[in-house]
Amino acid sequence: MPVIGTQQSPIKIESVKAIYAPFGNKHLVFNYSRSLRGQIDGVKHNFVFDRPGNENSAPEWSITAGGETWLIRQIHMHAPAEHLIDSDSAKPFEVHLVHSRPGDPTAAGDKLVVGVFIQPGAETRKKESLEKFLDAQAKRSPGSTEPTEVDPRDFLPDSGLDQFFRYEGSLTGEPYTEDVSWYVMRNDGVVDPKKFEALEKYAEHHARVIQFLNRRFVLKSFDK
Repeated sequence: MPVIGTQQSPIKIESVKAIYAPFGNKHLVFNYSRSLRGQIDGVKHNFVFDRPGNENSAPEWSITAGGETWLIRQIHMHAPAEHLIDSDSAKPFEVHLVHSRPGDPTAAGDKLVVGVFIQPGAETRKKESLEKFLDAQAKRSPGSTEPTEVDPRDFLPDSGLDQFFRYEGSLTGEPYTEDVSWYVMRNDGVVDPKKFEALEKYAEHHARVIQFLNRRFVLKSFDK
C-alpha cells in the first residue's frame, strides 16, 4: 500500500484565499515549438514522449520554471477534471502535462505537472497533431501501444500563459508520491467539439477525491 502523507492532490483552489505572488511573466515559460514523437500507453491511455537525443539541449521538449529546465515526459487526461476552482462542481476535462528534470526520463524523481482544463469550442488554430493523436487512438487495438506524435501546445490555453495557481502536492494516482510541483492554469484550453468528444473517450473516467490542503499555501500569479 502507498504511504499517504499530508501534501496530497488534487485540491480545491479558492481564488480569494490564494496568495498573490508577483512571479512575473518569465517565471513559467513554455518552449514547446513542434510536434514530438512518442507512443500511446496501451493500458492507461497516457501519451509517453520519446526521450530527446540530448536531454541537456532539447528546447522543444522543455519548459522553464523559476529559471530551471524541465522536460515533458507524458500527457494524461481526466474526465471529469480533478482539481476544483471556486466551485464544488468539476469542470468536464483536465489534462496533465508531466515533466521531470533532464536525466530523469522515467520521471522517477521530482516532477512538475501543468494542469489545464479543456473546454469544447472554436479553435483559434488548426490542431493537426491532435487529430493524428486521435486517429492513432482509434486504430490502436485494446492493450497495444501505438506510435504517433503530439504537439503539447495543442493543450495549452490560447492566452494568459503567465496566469496560474501554484502549490506543492502529489501524484493523483498510485503511488501518490509527494514530489510534484503543480501549476494549474487559470485559463482553459479549447478544442473543437468533435475532438473534445473523442478526447473524453480516451481519458481516465474517474477523478480522485479532493484532498485536504492542511498547512499548505496556494499561490497565484495574478492579482485581478
